Amino acid sequence: MDKHKRLYQNTKFLVDIIFVAEILITLIMPFSIPWLNRNFSHLQGMDLPMIIIYMLVGTVSIAATWILKMILKTVVSGNCFVQENVLGLKRISVCFLMILILLVCRALFYLTLAILIDIFLFFLAFVFCRVVALVFQEAVRHKEENDLTI
Repeated sequence: MDKHKRLYQNTKFLVDIIFVAEILITLIMPFSIPWLNRNFSHLQGMDLPMIIIYMLVGTVSIAATWILKMILKTVVSGNCFVQENVLGLKRISVCFLMILILLVCRALFYLTLAILIDIFLFFLAFVFCRVVALVFQEAVRHKEENDLTI
């Protein structure tokens, strides 16, 4: 169990680093996009739409990572099959759906293969989180049934 607990704690530490990085990247977005647009001619004139879209993507991503941090706390504590995690997974899936919609909006301005791949990956992430939420819901139900029989 100690080996697993260390793995959970290392994963939580990695998610904490990702959380801080997301905040920093989102904060520098208004400054980095104009610079990128000046240096890549095919993006000139799209500063404001790109800043808005990517600031929203960053904000939603930060929210999803925050929820993941809350879920990981229950995993580290050894009590992960709780209703709050089911709701957290559903909220993360909504975040992925929002990012998916924002990326489709971004594709309307400038379509690239990378954006199409991102759209596909966020669709898969949305579906995956929904399925995992359903699995967690069943696990919570079974756990509550077992708790009642004892």
